[in-house]
Amino acid sequence: MTLVRDKYIVKPLVNALYVLDTLRGAGRPMKLSEVADAAGLSNTTAFRYLKTFVLMGYAAQQPGNNYSLGAAALALAGDDTREIALGSLAKGEMEALEAEFRETVNLAVPKGRHIHYIAVAESQRTLRLRAETGDADCFHSTALGKAMIAFMPREQIGLHLKTPLPRFTEHTLTTRRQLEQALTLVRQFGYAIDREENEIGCICYAAPIFGSDGGPFAALSVSIPSPRLTPELDVRVPERIKIGAEAITAALRTAPLSMTQRQGLKSRRGAGRGDEP
Repeated sequence: MTLVRDKYIVKPLVNALYVLDTLRGAGRPMKLSEVADAAGLSNTTAFRYLKTFVLMGYAAQQPGNNYSLGAAALALAGDDTREIALGSLAKGEMEALEAEFRETVNLAVPKGRHIHYIAVAESQRTLRLRAETGDADCFHSTALGKAMIAFMPREQIGLHLKTPLPRFTEHTLTTRRQLEQALTLVRQFGYAIDREENEIGCICYAAPIFGSDGGPFAALSVSIPSPRLTPELDVRVPERIKIGAEAITAALRTAPLSMTQRQGLKSRRGAGRGDEP
């Protein structure tokens, strides 16, 4: 490439950005060897870049020594890349929830008057509830939607609701008073429940994921076919979904290095003399 031959190009930086671009393009956690192969680097070099990015917050180390984009990278990304990165960051928690309950786990974000599913860990059972990435539902009729709008400023809630609130089943909340009563409980307990409000035969539990600004950034849910719901699961699932959402929130809020800490990492090579063209 002509660009790389330019004497002002910092080749190690180019290689490091290849590593970040590899994580962005994968849309899932990657093993060290996968990153190295995709970026055309040795395992040792890729490992050093990854460890540096983890330290800076631009990458995150996942269970099983896998790597994904980190919270700092999400702050720089556009909507599509941010969703891919969030799905990658949440993948470990989603898979753990699916393995524990053997039920479908969903991750969604707010977009206008709809929630949009950006990642799904589908149950392997024959009878299962299914949503697909890219699907959309309303806020008022879903646990995912209620989990998010409950923690938005009150003046913003109406921006995400259709008027009038459409009915999908006999259990759908169709008045603002009913919805506000439900949102009060969500704020009190930290999770939302949809008891066949969006679809007959589907019970869904969801908890909010908060971004670095303290507002709801996304929501995580577990969906259970009503014939499989037991009193024990009705207690266990919402508490466990809160733990999973809190873990993803903590990952999103991982503080990047302070300027003082970054100064300590900076190379002094080329500092101060004759660096400008």
